[in-house]
Amino acid sequence: AAAGISEGDYGYVNYIFTRESGWSTTASNGTYYGLGQTNLAKLSDACPNWESDPICQIRLFNSYAVERYGSWAAAYEFWISSHWW
Repeated sequence: AAAGISEGDYGYVNYIFTRESGWSTTASNGTYYGLGQTNLAKLSDACPNWESDPICQIRLFNSYAVERYGSWAAAYEFWISSHWW
């Protein structure tokens, strides 16, 4: 809630972050980083303390979900069909 996620979206956020990073703020696959996995430049620009700031990361990925997919539900549906987002 502190990051601006509505309670109705918690399940979608949890599903995506669990699969992308296991909820580790420092997760990396070598190319992408953080809870939702994005490039390091974007993550560090938005969240200077990204390694220890899950709230900032959630805000960043919330903006991404809404801008790219229109909602967390749509982001979840895309993830289900593509196994990435």
